Amino acid sequence: MIVYRAVGNHLKAHKDEFSALIWFYVFSAVLVVAFFGFGLFYGKGSHLTMADYWRWFVVHLWVESIFEFFGIAVIAMLMVAMGLATAKNALRVAYFTAALTFISGIVGTAHHYYWYGGAAFWIGWGAIFSSMEPVPLITLVVRGLMEYQEIQKQGKEFSYKWPMYFLVAASFWNFLGAGIFGFLINLPIINFYEHGTYLTMHHGHTAMFGTYGMLSVALLLFSWRGLVDKAHWNDGILKLSFWGLNGGLFIMAFTTLLPVGALQTWIAFKEGYWVARSADFFERGFVVFLGTYRALPDTIIIVLGVLPLAYFLIRTFPHLKAAKIKDGESVWERLGIEL
Repeated sequence: MIVYRAVGNHLKAHKDEFSALIWFYVFSAVLVVAFFGFGLFYGKGSHLTMADYWRWFVVHLWVESIFEFFGIAVIAMLMVAMGLATAKNALRVAYFTAALTFISGIVGTAHHYYWYGGAAFWIGWGAIFSSMEPVPLITLVVRGLMEYQEIQKQGKEFSYKWPMYFLVAASFWNFLGAGIFGFLINLPIINFYEHGTYLTMHHGHTAMFGTYGMLSVALLLFSWRGLVDKAHWNDGILKLSFWGLNGGLFIMAFTTLLPVGALQTWIAFKEGYWVARSADFFERGFVVFLGTYRALPDTIIIVLGVLPLAYFLIRTFPHLKAAKIKDGESVWERLGIEL
């Protein structure tokens, strides 16, 4: 209802590709709420097998299918709104991604089935389909980046530079964290030994924080850019925040989570899974050192990423534009933008 209230007037007055893209977005927002309902299918006293089955529907199908569906809807809309893609092309990519996401997301969830008593072949099928989802998304963002480069060559000013960069970051981490790292740990021979280790955390942090964290910042800055007076918009602070968030995440992922996860998986292979998950493993000197060292990337994320962004929002809040668009009036017509 919140989403529809903001776009309802446009949908009533227009029947074009951009309106279809908005409906696509509204539908994805509904599914984000609806698919979380699988978590209500089990409760106290449920058999572990059934509880785990529905739990992974929430943890994995919700994330790998519905969140991807929502993500492509948001990114497609922003690309069109920023003039970096046509509504027709964005809608094509959105439909293709949605079809691929639902097909691959449902089957991709199956790589968890083995761990609560399902057949072993589900690990292989799940690994293959789970890695297919991010591919179309990055093609749309690359297309948008190419359009931005053309705008730069023509010497035109582009007001949405940093919202676009955060979209590029979301696409990058989606492809790397969800796609590549997810595929690597889902390979049957690897998943058998690494399941539940720090390699899973490595995949989860880069996929969730990297993709949806950066996407959230992109949405925030896109909306904020239209609200704040141009004279008070500071790209320098946003540049610092961008590299603080992405640099800190990169250091955390590759210098702490990945080494511990690789060692933990090797211990599981050589000595047994129970040894890799025991308290003794986490008391080893190397693991303790990396656990302490992780304070560095965490500090970078907070001090150089979160705080500059918060400072930017607080500083620009007193300089919001006065309301000039009347209720029911098209923002795009006022701006002279053809969708």
